[in-house]
Amino acid sequence: MPAELLMVGTRAHYGVAGCMCDELRERGQEVGFLELYPGWSKSTVHRVLARLLPGVNPQVIRANRHITRAIADDAVRFVIVTNGRELHPAAISEARQSLERRGGGIACFLCDDPFNPVHRCESWLQALAEYTLVVSTKRQVIPDLVAAGCRRVQYARFGYHPPIHRPVNPKALGFLKCDIGFAGNADADRLPILRGLAEGTSDLSFNLYGHGWSADPVLRAITQPQVVGLHYSAAMLAATVCPCLVRRANRDGHVMRSIELPAVGAFMLAERTEEHQEMFDEGVHCDYWGSVEELIDKSRWYSSNPRHAAYIAHAGHAHVVAAPNTYADRALEVVQMLRSMTTH
Repeated sequence: MPAELLMVGTRAHYGVAGCMCDELRERGQEVGFLELYPGWSKSTVHRVLARLLPGVNPQVIRANRHITRAIADDAVRFVIVTNGRELHPAAISEARQSLERRGGGIACFLCDDPFNPVHRCESWLQALAEYTLVVSTKRQVIPDLVAAGCRRVQYARFGYHPPIHRPVNPKALGFLKCDIGFAGNADADRLPILRGLAEGTSDLSFNLYGHGWSADPVLRAITQPQVVGLHYSAAMLAATVCPCLVRRANRDGHVMRSIELPAVGAFMLAERTEEHQEMFDEGVHCDYWGSVEELIDKSRWYSSNPRHAAYIAHAGHAHVVAAPNTYADRALEVVQMLRSMTTH
């Protein structure tokens, strides 16, 4: 039976679109998938080319042609695109009109802030205004999306992918116990915080996984290779304390790790934000910090009290997995939003 729902994005590095599609198929649902990056990686070079030269980049041209062909199938009624920075406004407009004639629609699930100078692309902003629905994981971005002409904008949280974000045995995957663990690439928001944490906990064991950290003289000694998939989960579970940072440049209220870390069963020491406080009870499902000094103090305390950290981690895990927080749940949430729009 042809699929009514089409996911558009990538499976590379456990991309959100791929996670949504695979989880829904595991539940027995027919779902189509369109890979936006066939045969190439989302490298920095490709991202720059896609942003600066969308009209001549052959990969971008191919992606837009493929989405037009995929939606030509009359069985397709709902399409979810993750980010979709490479898609042209004309392709999205054509898709929206075709799908809305069938009683469906096309939604963009935004994982990034499209107004962040690092991501900003005028053709992307124009394309966002052509979607039936834009779903943002960042509340602070919503007024700007509305002002940019988006037809309808809704908020949704990130999710987790059960095949990889689950409790595992760290030692079996080669990870030894440490006091503090963080996984993610270096950027201007994170560097001063994690440098301060490393300096304030120099007597503790701290593993920092990801790209770019070794350029910092303070962090070079604790830098480890990037971890993905089950190795990410194992690395986080090997740590007594897992700091969770939001990116101010991306106007985050929560991030992917906000749900992934509890899903894994790790103890999360999260940055204190309104969204985090809506999601988790302080001292029950996780703990919070609001300054580098508080992050250092609490990291030291929980490292000295690992049983208490494990107790909170257990409660946080139960809290996350008991609610509809998987990426399949997010996809169904977006489809329901689209359905409600077509019935009014």
